[in-house]
Amino acid sequence: MESSLSILPLTSTVESDGATLACYMREGEGTPMLFSHANGFCARMWEPTIARLNTAGSVVAPDLRGHGASSSLEPTHENYAWEKYAADLLAVIDSTDIGPVAGVGHSMGAAALVLAADLEPAKFSSLFLFEPIISPPQFAGLKSPLSDQARRRRDSFESRDAARERLGSKAPFMFWAPEVFDLYLEFALVSEGEGDGVRLACRKEVEAVNYEMGTSHGGWGALERLEIPVTFAAGALSSREGPIATPPLAKRVANSRYVEFEDRTHFGPFEDPALCAAEIEAHLS
Repeated sequence: MESSLSILPLTSTVESDGATLACYMREGEGTPMLFSHANGFCARMWEPTIARLNTAGSVVAPDLRGHGASSSLEPTHENYAWEKYAADLLAVIDSTDIGPVAGVGHSMGAAALVLAADLEPAKFSSLFLFEPIISPPQFAGLKSPLSDQARRRRDSFESRDAARERLGSKAPFMFWAPEVFDLYLEFALVSEGEGDGVRLACRKEVEAVNYEMGTSHGGWGALERLEIPVTFAAGALSSREGPIATPPLAKRVANSRYVEFEDRTHFGPFEDPALCAAEIEAHLS
């Protein structure tokens, strides 16, 4: 499919607290929107969703620090505190001057939007959050088993074709829409040295640190302070209880709604971009 963002593939770079962020932008009339991706992925994986939106105006989608074409800092808790991601998103809004925006986020990217909207609420008109990683206080500091899994992950491949062959038959990739998987292979992997070798743009050490910081931010308290409309979305196959369950989050926001993606998981936006776009349209209306 033709990329919705390829009109202006790399619009600008934004400097934010030691990181250089690659920002992709599509200009248009309608509701300005900011898309924030999940840990380990990249901005351009939102393209199949964005391409199906009818009411969106100008759209900006940054690669978060340590991801995609953005710079990667030393993988420390300080450099990758989720409040830093929130500050990065605010820097992008300021640089592109499209606010107030409707924020759309997935997982870590959704939590970063909550933190950003809490810091500067006037820059946001609404939020659409797919399974934001925000934990109740009793889970504060809980270490995610995903951090150890990330450190053991294979992060380099002989070529993109080799990556496709190795990953395409494994969960969660095998359940994604083909167009999303293609974008992952193209933009979440970067060339490594000479030849066809590629590696994960988000290094496994960075991904691991992000998982470790997932229960160490102020998102839980920030939810109660949100006054803008918020849609919480989740895969129907995801857990409804536990440290990263979405339904309890919706109860903390006064102006909220909750929707589920039937037969979908935590990767719902990747599995069904058309459904994701339809739910975003419903949110905007």
